[in-house]
Amino acid sequence: MNQHVQLRGIWVVICGLVLGGMWIFYDQPISATAHGTAITYTIQSTVLVEANFDTGEPMSEAQISVFAPNDPETAWLQGIADADGKFTFVPDPEISGTYDVRIRSAGHGEILAVPVNGAANSVAGTSTMQQIIMAAAVIWGFVGTALYFSARKNQSSSQSDSTTEGKLENAHT
Repeated sequence: MNQHVQLRGIWVVICGLVLGGMWIFYDQPISATAHGTAITYTIQSTVLVEANFDTGEPMSEAQISVFAPNDPETAWLQGIADADGKFTFVPDPEISGTYDVRIRSAGHGEILAVPVNGAANSVAGTSTMQQIIMAAAVIWGFVGTALYFSARKNQSSSQSDSTTEGKLENAHT
């Protein structure tokens, strides 16, 4: 029985640590890779696309086409990346959704999906429900850790009590 409690406690701690780690690292820049490319983007008030080949060399002067969520067939914006493979654009605050950014250079390329909230002109990150679930997972991790160590403390105190009782019985005989 005690081994079952210990295993369950360890499992709860591991789950809490994994979900807690996801909570900590969810705010990292999002990246994608395709055949021979490494593309990342960061959204502040603008979207910064950084395009590199898989060797780390910038995709200088790559052709960039941005497609708005309300018209995925027609390029909303077209441009060329700079010498460092960077391209910046400001999404239309009236158009929220996922902007598709197509990057092409020297036969390599990729289409990157960039989720944007129109009103705040910011990344469509975690929803309120996702934040509640992540907070609950972190709390559950702390509770699991406390239960694990509590079970260990109870087990060690019950073992010391049984050892004391055994010594008392030996003393009386």
